[in-house]
Order: sequence, then C-alpha cells, then structure tokens
Amino acid sequence: MPMSEEAKALRRVYQREYRRTHPEQLKRQRECTRQWQRQHPEKCREYQRRYWERKAAQENK
Repeated sequence: MPMSEEAKALRRVYQREYRRTHPEQLKRQRECTRQWQRQHPEKCREYQRRYWERKAAQENK
C-alpha cells in the first residue's frame, strides 16, 4: 500500500532534519557505498541496466 501524501511529507521533514544533524553518518554511508561499487562494478552495471529497462517499459505503456 503506498504512503499517503501526509506521511510522505512527514518522512521528508524527518529525513531532511536527520541529514542536517548527522553529516558524519552520511559521510560514512557514502564511503561504504563507493567502496562497494568499486568492488562490484559488474553488479552496478547490471542494476543500472535493469533500472533503465524498467523505465523504458514504463514509458512504452
């Protein structure tokens, strides 16, 4: 079940505040993600390919 617009708005406010107050945590997450991407380039390419195939299929509907 999709989130209501009110729930989406509250989530955006919470996440914005979290990012503002926890920059060190976000820096660690970004570095971990970059490291994983460097170690798994073939998976990254496959995930991107699937994403864009899905987007193209949505456009064609």
